[in-house]
Amino acid sequence: MPGKNPTDAFYAFQRPLQQDLSCITRDIVVTSPGGRHELDSVHSLSLAGGPILLTAEGLQLDMGLQYEIIKTGETGKMAYRCTTRAYAYTFLNEEDNALYAWHWHPFGNSSYVEPHAHPFSIDPRLLPSRAHFPTGRTSLEEVVRFAIDQLHVEVLRDDWDKVLALNEAKFELHRSWRDPHEAPRPASA
Repeated sequence: MPGKNPTDAFYAFQRPLQQDLSCITRDIVVTSPGGRHELDSVHSLSLAGGPILLTAEGLQLDMGLQYEIIKTGETGKMAYRCTTRAYAYTFLNEEDNALYAWHWHPFGNSSYVEPHAHPFSIDPRLLPSRAHFPTGRTSLEEVVRFAIDQLHVEVLRDDWDKVLALNEAKFELHRSWRDPHEAPRPASA
């Protein structure tokens, strides 16, 4: 989401994510030092208390995003924006074992740079736990909706569906790439 200065761009980026999470938790997101205003640096956004407990059975959600505040070349309210550089959304069980996750980490150590999912809960005799299932770009809104619709996580807001739909529409409008082949990639060696 754009802003007239780096701080405005940060809050335009952070606010919808916090609203999404408020559908299922009272925890807040925090950013790395300088993450509200510093340009030309990759910052992180994560849950303040670490993984959040979602159900009495011990289901947890952990999330982390890396982003950069950039100049857009525009003026006024569109002069700056935050752009996602990586994400990880992970559901864990009560023993902190990953069950399933959505990742995109094009600049990490992995040779797999496309957006993907890991079905950790599948029997490893059938599928290696580190298998990468190709996905499109996955938004936090999709993950929260999955938690509510598929995992039956209790909602904390009556307007959760409207919040997720509105924030997903903002994400769609302002994201810089849709097709995984358009995603930023590490430079070739």
